[in-house]
Amino acid sequence: MLLHIGNEVAVPKRNVVAVFAYRVFAAVPSREFLRTLRDEDRLVVLSEEGKERSVVVTTDRVFITSISCHTLKRRAESVIPEG
Repeated sequence: MLLHIGNEVAVPKRNVVAVFAYRVFAAVPSREFLRTLRDEDRLVVLSEEGKERSVVVTTDRVFITSISCHTLKRRAESVIPEG
């Protein structure tokens, strides 16, 4: 099953480790983590600056998206086959 996380990007649900609200995740301790991911080319920003809503952590990348945690949760609970 796939989870559409915004900007025409979908990831397999089985690869999603966690979803965080961006405002919580962008706190001081997490900023260093985001910097490290960016340096390793594992951070994918799908939202425009200032419109960040969620951080989606997968097994191999971290995505910053403009889709809210609530919407991502609803999408994850719905059934959308991989294709």
